[in-house]
Amino acid sequence: MTAILPLAPLTDSAAPALDISLNLIAELARAGLRIVPDMPDEAMIQAAVRAGAPDAATAVRIYAAMVHAGD
Repeated sequence: MTAILPLAPLTDSAAPALDISLNLIAELARAGLRIVPDMPDEAMIQAAVRAGAPDAATAVRIYAAMVHAGD
């Protein structure tokens, strides 16, 4: 599991950048796109196996192939 670190308090100068970032993420979601990790975590791997991947190693290879298909 990925650790989530607490955010530092926003300053007046940081707030606009955060707003822009959050709006960008919201627009990506509306377009059906998601921001995902470069490699799957254990929960993602297990979900792939439950969904039909024959094993964890294959699930990781499939995920990596999909994420990097446009590289």
